[in-house]
Amino acid sequence: MGASRNNPTAITMGGRGRFSAEFVSACEASLCVDWAVAFERITGWPVHIVHIAKLPVRAFCEDDGRWVFDVLGMMSPIRHGDIVSPLVKDREWPEAAFIDGKARTKLKIGIACVGADHLQDYGLKADEPRIAACEVAIRANAAYLGLVPERPKPWAAARDIARYSFGGCVVYAEALSRITGLPAVTMTPLGMTPGVQMRGGGFHDALLHPDGTLEDIWGRFLAERVAARYGMLDWEISAEPHGRMVAEALRTRPEAENDVLTAITVAEDLHGRRP
Repeated sequence: MGASRNNPTAITMGGRGRFSAEFVSACEASLCVDWAVAFERITGWPVHIVHIAKLPVRAFCEDDGRWVFDVLGMMSPIRHGDIVSPLVKDREWPEAAFIDGKARTKLKIGIACVGADHLQDYGLKADEPRIAACEVAIRANAAYLGLVPERPKPWAAARDIARYSFGGCVVYAEALSRITGLPAVTMTPLGMTPGVQMRGGGFHDALLHPDGTLEDIWGRFLAERVAARYGMLDWEISAEPHGRMVAEALRTRPEAENDVLTAITVAEDLHGRRP
């Protein structure tokens, strides 16, 4: 009983932080887009879209990997998958939505960090009056809102998060290293959370600070928090893989240097052109 009183998922899905069934139903009628935009405006955590081959399934917000914020409650990404799964199964999908085409056995399921400003990329449009109504309801739900962690500043744009959280992490880490003179490193998983598959090549690159914290597009955190975002239970950190990957990219891809220069501009704009 005591555990449920302190469990954000229990509180927001079945306790005093739960939204009414009528409100949830109204939000789900528009794939929760208006709710997610309202939540982003209040908390800063960006809107994400679950999609099948860019056909939207549901909108929600998410922090840097620990929590999903949905109109149904605050939960882990794995728990949220249990909510999304029946929504996917209950729809008829065109052949183009399947990885294997006519065989129709495996859907192209994706999650995109789009932010409130790029819903149109997935054919979505929010409704301002409904957003306003959702803002009122979210602010009135103090039990839910009080459990949401504050997003640390500065806030990277959703598109930059999408670009540099996974495959682009090497480029962004290299950009931070050139700006600060600190080493860029690779986190290589030695053990993963069961059921979690890491995207972006199976590793994550970040900037290593003297105090041992790591910095990437989401900000500066303890290594344990960064590892948890990607499902790593155990990991090793080394500068050698990063240096090798950057050297190989610069040798084989003429555009690689421009990619780093673009990331430098993003990082400098985000941090006010720090030394």
